[in-house]
Amino acid sequence: MKKIFVDCRRGAEILATYEFAWQPPLDARAATALEQDELIKQAKTNLTDERRAFPPYDGIAFDVRYSQ
Repeated sequence: MKKIFVDCRRGAEILATYEFAWQPPLDARAATALEQDELIKQAKTNLTDERRAFPPYDGIAFDVRYSQ
């Protein structure tokens, strides 16, 4: 199981970091990580649900990091 993190930042302030799990397939040739767009979409939903930020999310940067 690999972990993927999405850091949500406004300037130098980290609003939230969300952790997602991803199970790579046994056949490494078929491995495709979760799409960054989908991860960012989920992070935006989480920010809204937690009332930390609201659309259009102006000024918020979304950084996707993959664990080794």
